[in-house]
Amino acid sequence: MFCPQCATENQKEQRYCRQCGVPLTAVRLAVEGRVEEALKRYKKSENLISWGLILASIGLVNAGINAFLHAWQSAVFSAGFGLVLGITLIVWGLNRLGNASKLLTPPEKDETKTSPVLAQSENAALPPAPITEELISRPARPPSVVENTTIKLKPPQ
Repeated sequence: MFCPQCATENQKEQRYCRQCGVPLTAVRLAVEGRVEEALKRYKKSENLISWGLILASIGLVNAGINAFLHAWQSAVFSAGFGLVLGITLIVWGLNRLGNASKLLTPPEKDETKTSPVLAQSENAALPPAPITEELISRPARPPSVVENTTIKLKPPQ
């Protein structure tokens, strides 16, 4: 998959571009064809949270009016019903919002399972590093690609 900003090729599971750092979640969803699904989940979760807040507010306002009129039983019932229903919808909406955000940002791979060095126990000693000798002479440079490719023009007479 290519970065939309700098056109650097990135792996499909990368979250950010390795060249410029732009988030790649939208590009990945577009490539997989799951943009509509993610948008629907976000919208539904936002609606649930909004309705939960509205119902909790209506219940509390109704309870306040009933308490002002000294109707204590209906005040307690209104407050309890509004809060229970509102908080239930809010928690359900937040849970769906978390699921939608997981869809947008999948978990990173666990490198400890694939790397044999990291999988070793903490007390185990690492193998010794190989000893390398210093280079005595540098390798010769390859000739330039543009060498002997220019035309030598003669000056006009």
